[in-house]
Amino acid sequence: MNRNRSIWLLVNFTVYLFLTAAALFVCKHSQNSIDLNTQIAAAMDMEGRTDLAIAEILETISLSLYEGATDRVEKHKQIIEKAAAEKKKAQYFSLIFFFTAVNWLIIQFFLSHKKADPNRFWRHILLVSILCLIVGLIAPMMQMTAYKELPVLGEVVFKYEAKSIFSTVQSLALKGSFMIAGLITLFSIFTPLLKMSVVGMNLFNVAPSLHKKAHNLIHLLGKWSMADVFVVAIMISIFALDTQDFTRAETEIGVYFFIVYCLLSLLVTHAVLKEPDGDNYKNLIS
Repeated sequence: MNRNRSIWLLVNFTVYLFLTAAALFVCKHSQNSIDLNTQIAAAMDMEGRTDLAIAEILETISLSLYEGATDRVEKHKQIIEKAAAEKKKAQYFSLIFFFTAVNWLIIQFFLSHKKADPNRFWRHILLVSILCLIVGLIAPMMQMTAYKELPVLGEVVFKYEAKSIFSTVQSLALKGSFMIAGLITLFSIFTPLLKMSVVGMNLFNVAPSLHKKAHNLIHLLGKWSMADVFVVAIMISIFALDTQDFTRAETEIGVYFFIVYCLLSLLVTHAVLKEPDGDNYKNLIS
């Protein structure tokens, strides 16, 4: 019995180590893609486009003895290719994460019936949701490019921004918008972490004497279940307000991880609140 338990503990550790590694690679490669896109945008701003136009004139006058323009264009293409490759890597690791997580949760769903331990399934839902929350907070959620076609210079980028929830809070605070930064921090960072911690106390049977109080707190926090979703919607709206006539806006990987966290969080919170005492959730999965 102890040997089987040790094996399962090792399997659990290995799976969550793998999921954590995949989540870290998602954050790493998505941020690398954004950093490279920032370089691309910098090369396409007014100053960069003007320098390129001058280099092209010099290259033409010198009959290609001077190849500054060609070198710049080639370097620019390489950065674009690297940015695209980094984005594909982030998407690849996202697929690995979700494929592994879904299959793992399916296994736990059936094991929870077999071992008559309904809490088992919800504990793993909680752990996966926490990983999704972390990626959703760190990884970029959206990128926006404001540009315009100008004579001679071609497409000129006037503004490029890519934001995660963390970077949005930081940016708003630096601009003096402390109220909005505080609200996003409260509802998208502090409240989810507190809610997941309290739910974890119940599901992992930590401090049983506090379960009733924890259950009441979960019920209170449950009333704000959609607040984090609305905050993200507000954040995206604010992000989209500061645009010009020609704008490209793209959602990034962080949005999808945060949405998955929201859905899993709603499920596990509902599971804990299903029974008044917060101890038996069998009705939810039977």
